[in-house]
Amino acid sequence: MLGLSIIFYAISDRVNTTVRSGIEASTFSTLKQLSTTFMIFAGLIFLKEQFVLTKFIGAMLIILSNVLIFYKKGKMEFNRYVLLGIVANISFTIALFLDVNISENFNLPFYIALTIIIPAMLISIFERVKPKDIKNEFINGNKKAIITTGVTWGLSIFLNLRAYQLGNVTIVAPLSTLTVMLNVIVGYLFLKERDDLFKKIIAAIMIIISIILIKI
Repeated sequence: MLGLSIIFYAISDRVNTTVRSGIEASTFSTLKQLSTTFMIFAGLIFLKEQFVLTKFIGAMLIILSNVLIFYKKGKMEFNRYVLLGIVANISFTIALFLDVNISENFNLPFYIALTIIIPAMLISIFERVKPKDIKNEFINGNKKAIITTGVTWGLSIFLNLRAYQLGNVTIVAPLSTLTVMLNVIVGYLFLKERDDLFKKIIAAIMIIISIILIKI
């Protein structure tokens, strides 16, 4: 089960790298929320969880927020990056679904480390990435961006975990989805993502509301 979970995390991580390169950061954060919807449906179908209307409405709001983002010029805009994003979310959902059954058998920080480090190793092996390539990427790349991303990503995972351990899920979960709104703001200010700003803000608000409904 752990092995399968790690494989699907690796698929998700690798595919998401391609998706990030092809769509805006603000759009990616909205698309990524689909994993929550997939997880709810998986719980209903495979775990026979009780149907809860607020959860279902929340899941539909997430889908509608993505429809709002990708509905342009009278039709849905599905390119390869959007389709790959959906595949990545399905892979992530499967990995998370497996986590439900096995993570309790592990020390949680150690388990998180396994599901990050081993997928990275698998990607390196199958992509034939040599240590020399990684070194050259660091030397020739934007060192500040690489280091900042690594540190903040690690802090994000750790702080999010601690928040769930110490706080109330109904409060922490909606706060976590504020990243969607923050990505819209940062994308507008620093990445010049000016297209469909109003739609992105509405989609972000819909996602925040959806998570509140799901966690009630």
